Amino acid sequence: MPERRFTLFLGALALMLASVPYLVGWLLTPTGHVYTGLTTNIDDSYVYLTWMRHVASGAFFQHNQFCAEPEARQTLLFNLWFLVLGTLSRALPPILVFHLARILGGAALLWAVARLLGLAVSDERARKLAFALVCFSAGLGWLIPGNPSLKPFAFAKATIDTFQHEAITFQSLYYSPLFAPATLAMVVFITALLRSEQTGKLRDTLPACLAGFLLGNSHTYDVIPLFAVALVWRLASDISQRKMSTVGWIRLVVIGAAALPSTAHIAYVLKTDAIFRARANETEPTYTSLLPWVLLGYGFLLPLGILGALQKTTPGRSLLICWAVVGVAVAYLPFEFQRKLLMGPHIPIALLAGIGLSTLAGKLSGDFPKILALFGVLITVPSNALLLLRDITRLQNNESGTAYRPYLSSDEASALAWLRESAPADSIVLVAPDPTSHTRFPNTPLMPHLAAAVPAHTRCISYNGHWSETKAYGRKLDETRRFFSQSTNDSQREALLVTHKIRYILYLNRLAGTDLGSYVPVDWAVGKQPGALHPVYTGSEVTIFEVSADD
Repeated sequence: MPERRFTLFLGALALMLASVPYLVGWLLTPTGHVYTGLTTNIDDSYVYLTWMRHVASGAFFQHNQFCAEPEARQTLLFNLWFLVLGTLSRALPPILVFHLARILGGAALLWAVARLLGLAVSDERARKLAFALVCFSAGLGWLIPGNPSLKPFAFAKATIDTFQHEAITFQSLYYSPLFAPATLAMVVFITALLRSEQTGKLRDTLPACLAGFLLGNSHTYDVIPLFAVALVWRLASDISQRKMSTVGWIRLVVIGAAALPSTAHIAYVLKTDAIFRARANETEPTYTSLLPWVLLGYGFLLPLGILGALQKTTPGRSLLICWAVVGVAVAYLPFEFQRKLLMGPHIPIALLAGIGLSTLAGKLSGDFPKILALFGVLITVPSNALLLLRDITRLQNNESGTAYRPYLSSDEASALAWLRESAPADSIVLVAPDPTSHTRFPNTPLMPHLAAAVPAHTRCISYNGHWSETKAYGRKLDETRRFFSQSTNDSQREALLVTHKIRYILYLNRLAGTDLGSYVPVDWAVGKQPGALHPVYTGSEVTIFEVSADD
């Protein structure tokens, strides 16, 4: 098959397979439910949808709709990519834009990988195998029984291909409208770096300048590994040639200068925005798994990649080796967000593995090269295949791997629609805890699963919204549980509502009669005093109460 057609076919197949769980989720929607359009890591996806909806409402700066503090409306934070998606969401449903961005961003990423292959790898068979491995490969997580990553928060000793979606290209295509475009910028950066080295022209660094600038704004972590790779490669090139390339260093300085404004802006916001800083400091550290578990997460790609790296050295191959080695190494720098730095290295490792697999196939004759090539690709696929099957299976139980559900009941969806259409923008909503959350995800009792959904589906602010986006989330979760406990008196409840200017309570009717006690807000005295409650939406499962303001 001609290479161009081969690339188009495999790329389309990868994007189609990455969309299958979402299609299944839509087709299997139970009677009386509404599909959210999400299958996994729903809490993070709600954050993306919130950003989009906020922009669609006319905002430019990225207010934190999961924080009730007034300072959250005074930020200078903005995200260029989500400004585009939010603008599109004015005309299209946000969840549709979410998936269009995921698919089109993934297509652009695979196109950029093909362009990089054309520059870095001269052999056609190696390019085809490398592209296939980028599209479909993962590691050995599927071979390890009782993999710790299947247990909540046990990531220190877990293969990255079973939980860290941004570390594996196929999983980036599947999961997020952010990861594939961010990885795209990384590939564009590396490709421009290589092209400018080959041509010696400063203008060929322009794509790297743009990519660095966009990464600084939208996924700032990635600036660290990219410039670490560029710096190490520049030093290695000079050492191997035994002379300093003045032009090469000038190109690197120009690229760094282009990325500086957007990166410095995020650093400035982190320093001056109290909410952004507090949220960053309070979020649980994301440390990288121990090195053996990271390497197992790449699996058979590693020995094949080492074989590919040992072939005749070219500038393209040396850059891929540098990206693979440095990309993994920087994930152990002393940052609390270590694990987030593992986005990207899968690509050079897969490209080198394609060279290695082609080298092995070239030593055979007859049909054996094709058989070995096919087997070499298929043996890297099971972790990704099992991940898709796992999420499809969870759909049948209305589970997602966290406490959040892929299907909302029709009444829950109607309640959110009421808030979206009737509640004033930026109204603060207190969401009742869900007494069944622990049945979907262990160790999460009474998690208010609709709290994260409120900003994603409405223009409102969630008081107890998101474990990593909400400032002092642990305290607010405790306050929520006490508020709905029978042992709490009404004056304490009133104090919470008035102090934090909470306007609505989204109450789950099944709380009545649970082990929380039999407190039902509608029994509260109704009047004009601050804190009195008035039902404004009454459904079979959800009741929304409006809180009287102080006249």
